Amino acid sequence: MKKFQEFIKNPTGGLYVEALNELAESPEYNPYGNQNVEIIELIEADEFDEAMKACEAARATLLLSPEAHMIAAFVASKLGDKELEEMERFLISACLEGMMDTGDGTKQRPWVVSVVSDEYVILKALEKEMSSQNLIQVGDRFLDVVETTDEEQFYFDVSVPYGNLQRRMSKRTSRKPDVDP
Repeated sequence: MKKFQEFIKNPTGGLYVEALNELAESPEYNPYGNQNVEIIELIEADEFDEAMKACEAARATLLLSPEAHMIAAFVASKLGDKELEEMERFLISACLEGMMDTGDGTKQRPWVVSVVSDEYVILKALEKEMSSQNLIQVGDRFLDVVETTDEEQFYFDVSVPYGNLQRRMSKRTSRKPDVDP
């Protein structure tokens, strides 16, 4: 992840997008998976070693997700690993900064996210609460339009995760079903 290394040294929107594009090339990138849910279940069961292993395994998808780094920082604190906790806290800030620098939340300059759950991270940072969400296509981009409870609208570019989902679905539908003779 050469681009990610560049990004964490200089967390700009441009480098965030480059790192996301590099991340999305990996066959393990699965932005519509439920990795965080599984990790939280391990945390709730006090299985912190297993939770940390799951955090590490989820990096193929969640490397740019501030929420994933928040969870990993919590797990590191439970394991007493202060150095890892500090690094994860740094990554929370870098990922949020880079993500927010990709746009301004307008239709013309939507925020780019690596996973849809990052939309909630931005809304939380803005102290906003979602009331509805719709997917629209604008040219070759796919945008989530989020309306908040105070009737503001924010736009998120989900083209990379949505494109990944489309490719996964087309692979499934192009497979021929197994037929027993």
